[in-house]
Amino acid sequence: MKVMFVTPAYRPSFFEGGKGGGEISNQILFDALARLGEKIYIISMKSVQNKKVYRDGKIVVIEPFSGVKFSSLSLLASFFLFKKSLLKLLKKTRPDVVLSSTSVVRVTADNCAALGVRHGAVVRAMENLPGHGWKCDVKSPSGLTKFLLHKATIGWPGERELDKVDFIVANSEFMKGKYLEQFPGKPISVVYPALDLDKATAPLPKVIGRVMMVGVSKEKGYDIFKKLASAFPELEFHAIGDKGLAVGKTRQDGRVIVHGWLKKPSDFIDQMDLVLVPSQWEEPFGRISIEALYRNKYVLVSAKGGLPETVHYRDSCVVDNNNIDSWVASIKHLIETLPHEYEVHSNWVAAFNGFSLEEQALCLKSTLHIQKGV
Repeated sequence: MKVMFVTPAYRPSFFEGGKGGGEISNQILFDALARLGEKIYIISMKSVQNKKVYRDGKIVVIEPFSGVKFSSLSLLASFFLFKKSLLKLLKKTRPDVVLSSTSVVRVTADNCAALGVRHGAVVRAMENLPGHGWKCDVKSPSGLTKFLLHKATIGWPGERELDKVDFIVANSEFMKGKYLEQFPGKPISVVYPALDLDKATAPLPKVIGRVMMVGVSKEKGYDIFKKLASAFPELEFHAIGDKGLAVGKTRQDGRVIVHGWLKKPSDFIDQMDLVLVPSQWEEPFGRISIEALYRNKYVLVSAKGGLPETVHYRDSCVVDNNNIDSWVASIKHLIETLPHEYEVHSNWVAAFNGFSLEEQALCLKSTLHIQKGV
């Protein structure tokens, strides 16, 4: 089966810079799908590698506007000529099923409808939901320009562009529910963010000494994390993912050691004992909590969005009242009951499953084959 994935920007496995969790999940998931025997074409609207066509493992990546000498011209061309260019690529490659994401959903839907090709939207956040789309800052010249450029060419996320797709692939049951509220009757399947990560052989920590979280924003719960660092002076607190810091660099923020972007977070997780996900907003999912469980670490998540899903709704891992007092109480309880929790948690983590790369690739393959046959 031929599968095409259309995305605003594709950063391959060998890309050296920073990549978001969604980008990483997409890359390894489509790579796994290719290794299952499917022919994968990825169309990157933005020129990332500045190569017209190249391979990322078994994936064929096409950047239609690579080769333009000036980046500003390449950017403008990608907006005004993308629909026409994508139509040509669809006719040339003749995919059985097409997937697309975020800002390129509408333009992909229009082309697929014209050719009679099944098309699904991959949603990993709420930006394609009506009322949750990108915000336009009309007071900002750059913000207004971006809005007008998108509106005139490929579309603006959150304006019911999903009405035109044949099906939706969500990244959690929580997100599936959110999209079904707005698009009732639309076929929606769940393919979790895949983890290309082996389970650790090292046992769970017998002592809590080092604590970590990912992100330094208020939405991610960094304010709570800083207060927890003050509440537990005997523990060491680390936050990773500060975009303002170079790789390998750190800064001190009160009692928290803040790190820049890490290419391989699992190595850092292995040095920790407890991983916190104190998000203050409805996270669509929570990749870090699954990574931590795979690496045999204790995990506490807030009861926001899809986070409880990542720990299979286990009560002892979910902090229901998302305030500082509740977090302090949960950590104290974990430390005080550690001998008992060690045994219970060890048995639970050993049986923890459901998010492996192989399983999610098979799930996506099944979804696409069903859609191909519709």
